[in-house]
Amino acid sequence: MNKKRTNYFVAILNLLVVITIYIVYFSTDFLKWGIISSPSGSQTIYDSVIVNILVQNAQPILVSVCMMIGILNIVCAIQNKQNKKICFWQFIFGIDAIIWIVLNVLNLTNTDLQLAIDISVYAAFPIILAIKNLICIKKNQPKAIQIVSYILTIIVSALIIFDIINPYWNIICIIMQFIYIHFQDKYIQESKTRRIVNVILYYIIQAIISIGIFVMVIGAIIINQVNTNKMSGQVEEILNNVANLSGITNEEPYSVVEKDSKYGFMNEQGEETILCDYDRVSYFYSTDIHNQKCYFALAAKENEYYIISKNNQKVNISDNVYFRNIVDYVENQMIKYIEDEMTNTTNHDIDYFSINAYSFALQALIMSKTSIDIQRFPEDTFYNEINLQTNHTESYEDLKLYYENENFTMTIELMETDYSEYNMDTKCEVTIKKNNGEENSNIEYLPGLNQYTHTLEVLNDESIVYKTLDEQYGWYNLNGDKVSLASGYEINNIINDIIIVEKYDEEKNQTEYYFLDESGNILLKSYDVLSILENTFVVRNEENKMFICDQNLNNISDEYDLIMLP
Repeated sequence: MNKKRTNYFVAILNLLVVITIYIVYFSTDFLKWGIISSPSGSQTIYDSVIVNILVQNAQPILVSVCMMIGILNIVCAIQNKQNKKICFWQFIFGIDAIIWIVLNVLNLTNTDLQLAIDISVYAAFPIILAIKNLICIKKNQPKAIQIVSYILTIIVSALIIFDIINPYWNIICIIMQFIYIHFQDKYIQESKTRRIVNVILYYIIQAIISIGIFVMVIGAIIINQVNTNKMSGQVEEILNNVANLSGITNEEPYSVVEKDSKYGFMNEQGEETILCDYDRVSYFYSTDIHNQKCYFALAAKENEYYIISKNNQKVNISDNVYFRNIVDYVENQMIKYIEDEMTNTTNHDIDYFSINAYSFALQALIMSKTSIDIQRFPEDTFYNEINLQTNHTESYEDLKLYYENENFTMTIELMETDYSEYNMDTKCEVTIKKNNGEENSNIEYLPGLNQYTHTLEVLNDESIVYKTLDEQYGWYNLNGDKVSLASGYEINNIINDIIIVEKYDEEKNQTEYYFLDESGNILLKSYDVLSILENTFVVRNEENKMFICDQNLNNISDEYDLIMLP
């Protein structure tokens, strides 16, 4: 049997570990702030050794701590086997710590197996031990605290079984340890060998583990708080300087363009508003500074870093330590990982990724002080949604939907019987009845149909897309005429009488877009790229160059290696 002082010391260290774990649990979001991650690893932008160790090794550290604390408590319980009450609660605490390790190492969260372990370890097993100890209490020497504790164990375990409370056994175990240690005989003596063993196990090993993890977590929180306040002040100063830049309130959206491995910006009219002169750039973002909406981007040139306005006015942020940590991580971990580790990566893929990585760097810096939003182009909607009339039946089997315009009426009769979930490939009998009396019916799919909301997605000119049972696409035009596409082609959109269709080329592993007139003549072809804006198209030609054309398909911009819309 261990001395009362030793058991108290073990219980205090147990309490310290539990407090540390709950501090980590409730401070997770705060501790995560400032962490930047990529497939190659994670680190903090504050470049703190303690925080980096905790962030990069959080799970193995906690697993190791819980494993050691669990084993030491089971050893201590065995040493205290003469006092069944202390032995019971130390043993349960040790088992609780080891089970937590099993659940985390084997990643058994949110599974039936975890539920079974929770019930057996946190509930059924303690009930069995508590009943056994109740039976073993000497009838002539019962203590109220003994009876109450075992009854409490049975009640709490039952509540856990019925999922009324969470299995916070560690807290209950420590409370009960303190209670029973308080009633322990203080005159118990330990042998010299036992004293040496206990000093090594509890006063050295467990103390180092418990106090060490506590100091590490508290130190990480303090370091995070100090650096967060400092970084927030520096970013506020940067934003004050940014607010004074010329063109900072310009609302016109810009796309990123690349030419000869240099980056710049272009507007929707095809004008290169900021010359391709930078080594790296981000998208433009917006935030409120001094009650005005400001738009800015991150740009890098010759190892100097700037926040720029749409007039290309600059604020140099190269000397900001926190930003340097961010951009070093972006360059040396994120972008380098894509360049070195990812297979089948093209130069365009790396360009796309680098722009997104620098956009991430800008967000990581500014969001320490305020939120920012990416500025997007207003894209033309591919589809419009129309409401269909119904025959007002409550049965899906008898449901009929109707669409009517000035030239024809469409009746849609659902032929599927399984409506358990939304399915864009619901087989329908589609009947077209024109105003001249002509009528025809077909069994096909309407990809834009939602049988639950009684709506139908149509193209920009309100043409209705269909798909035949043998996977061929086409559309019903505004006159109710059925227009079919060749096998392998899909309708993309119809804009200003220009028909856009697409086809996937398996040999080239790319999608090809065709701009057709009403007679089916090819007006323009785009390779693997198509962005439809309000008044323009972004396309790529056969030479792998990108440009902007207007709605008459006239080229209105220079050719670029890359045009990337946010």
